[in-house]
Amino acid sequence: MASTTPLMTDFPVLATLPEKDVKDVLADERLTNAILFTVPAVTAAMDEQEKLSRENEELASKCIVS
Repeated sequence: MASTTPLMTDFPVLATLPEKDVKDVLADERLTNAILFTVPAVTAAMDEQEKLSRENEELASKCIVS
């Protein structure tokens, strides 16, 4: 795709795809997620959420044992 849009700026891999492929990505949740999860900020947020979930489970298990 030749145009530069905020979407293409945030997801440069989309700029390398033909328009049909970009439309396919946007129409298919699995493909959208595959692209989304390549963004460092997204993977960092997912890692942080996973860490917080583990810490929460540890705290909950301590409360149950007490």
